[in-house]
Amino acid sequence: MALGKQLLVKPLGRQMEQLSNALAIEQLGYGRWLKKLCPSLIAELLAEDRPLPKLNFPDVADALARWIVLGDYSENSLVNLSNALWSETSIS
Repeated sequence: MALGKQLLVKPLGRQMEQLSNALAIEQLGYGRWLKKLCPSLIAELLAEDRPLPKLNFPDVADALARWIVLGDYSENSLVNLSNALWSETSIS
């Protein structure tokens, strides 16, 4: 997704989170999901040339390293770190 490529996913059977992730991918416009492998759908997806929304992620590794160095591991500090990182995440 970070490279702007569509995803074609096949959720594992009896795994609710797999289906939820697949539906989210489709609803957000990042690709499609299928119940079983289908060569014609794969060919169709590869033939499409549509731009995908660009995901912009913050530098989580750097932020986490700085948080560790500061040494404040309180719940409030962790919440602040999480909120800061999510506020830097965007879709354009």
